[in-house]
Amino acid sequence: MATNGARTTTTARGDAAREAILDAAFVRFSGYGLRRTSMEDIAREARVSRASIYFHFGSKDQVFRALAQRLHDHNLSAMRDAAAAGGPVEARIRGALEARLGSFVELTHSSPHGDELLDEHNRVCGDIAATSRDVALKILRVLVRDATAAGELDPAGVGLSPTTAAAILLDCAEAAKTEPAVAPRAFRRRLEQIVRTLVAGMRPQAARAAGADLP
Repeated sequence: MATNGARTTTTARGDAAREAILDAAFVRFSGYGLRRTSMEDIAREARVSRASIYFHFGSKDQVFRALAQRLHDHNLSAMRDAAAAGGPVEARIRGALEARLGSFVELTHSSPHGDELLDEHNRVCGDIAATSRDVALKILRVLVRDATAAGELDPAGVGLSPTTAAAILLDCAEAAKTEPAVAPRAFRRRLEQIVRTLVAGMRPQAARAAGADLP
């Protein structure tokens, strides 16, 4: 144990310590950006020694990557839950896409360093983001496929496979997320409009012709 001014620091190891360090890093990165945050700042925020930080992470970029991985994993878990939930297919798709993207919108909008964090995410975490996106596409593809089997959707009626339909849904949702300085409420409203429009176009032809409000 060491003291740093009025604050006590410890050498912390183990999963709980690692998570506490990541929590502290999130606070610092959100409040000050990646470039203005040092490993010493993270240690001070977490009330652990610098040795603890370096025991778990070899560099600041590694801390940032671990944070990104945690966020992507959390979002994918929430996305699976939303896709598997009951209710209308439109609500399931919207819920899955919001679970995938909503927290990123919240973070970049609430942090004064949102643009920097996005740039650094692209620089440091491109492979993490790409892998996560592939998983998200698979979740959406299964959702569309199952909804098609249940008679809720008919993407083939407009010349789409479930894979292509899933890609279009994700592409459009991501485009709404990347609008300059989009606020979370505005993002959710635009996402609702996107999903409603695309789902309406993929409903079975008979239902579209009758104007039925299918689940």
